[in-house]
Amino acid sequence: MRAQSAKRRREQAIRRAIVDELGDQPCYIRAFNVCTGQAEALHELVGSAQGGSRIDRRNITPCCGPCNSFIEDQPKLAVLSGWKVPRRDATPGDRGLVPAVPSPLSVAAIQGRHTDA
Repeated sequence: MRAQSAKRRREQAIRRAIVDELGDQPCYIRAFNVCTGQAEALHELVGSAQGGSRIDRRNITPCCGPCNSFIEDQPKLAVLSGWKVPRRDATPGDRGLVPAVPSPLSVAAIQGRHTDA
């Protein structure tokens, strides 16, 4: 097995810090009857395989594992529902692509809703 690069280790540390910051967030995807209701993962709106950032808050959404799996298994529905953003609709962000238009599902929008309340 290949060792993890220094760049990937730094990225993983930032991602862990984001997860820790979120605390007890609900799942914001809420995909039909598979949702557990409790966020335990971060979903990338622009997937990392398409060049999406794994650490830019504009590109990540707290979600449960079953919702994340559902989205990845249903790419057309995910795009139509706004759970995935095609590469063509993304712009450069922090170390990768992010949605060109801020998504209501992004962590930044979620945090904004909490601070406005």
